[in-house]
Amino acid sequence: LVLKDGKKMSTRGGGVVKLYDVLDNAMKLAYEQIKLKNPNIENIEETARKVGCGAVVFNDLKNHRTLDYDFDMEKMLKFEGQTGPYLQYTGVRIASILRNNTYDMNNIDSCLFANDIYFELARSIGEFKSVVVRACEENAPSVIAKYLLGLAQIFNKFYANIKINVSNEKVRNTNFMISHATRVVINEGLRLLGMEYVEQM
Repeated sequence: LVLKDGKKMSTRGGGVVKLYDVLDNAMKLAYEQIKLKNPNIENIEETARKVGCGAVVFNDLKNHRTLDYDFDMEKMLKFEGQTGPYLQYTGVRIASILRNNTYDMNNIDSCLFANDIYFELARSIGEFKSVVVRACEENAPSVIAKYLLGLAQIFNKFYANIKINVSNEKVRNTNFMISHATRVVINEGLRLLGMEYVEQM
């Protein structure tokens, strides 16, 4: 069941909202939030469309189909927490790290993966294929959604604790490589859920 303020939304009782209105409101809210955070962003309307529509899609798919969930427009559009915009924002953060930077994946420091935070991120990236297979077998897109949230949280912990663009070339290459791999997985996961990634937010 889809709940609104803890109450069941019922077509018979007229307690529903039309999808067109939901998406329209989501895009308007996304536009306001993006403009507040980044007033100079280019193509803000297109970005707001991707973020707003993605937020609605993700809010639906992150929950297993057998579970009830509460429909809260403002909550689903937050840039933090268990939301689609949080995933898109994480992808944008990685894009900004990699922008105008190149790296050589054949010249990395593999010893860094003995560090727990590197290992945890690499392990999570490596689970993507099995997650997709399980989601397919169980007909449960929520498996992918929950995995992506976990991956984004691990990356943001990595970002908070590791200086990525450092002078040591091998360390820098390693940091850029694992950041790029994270973004590839997040963007592909969003695509599988019917969402679009964005370059700026």
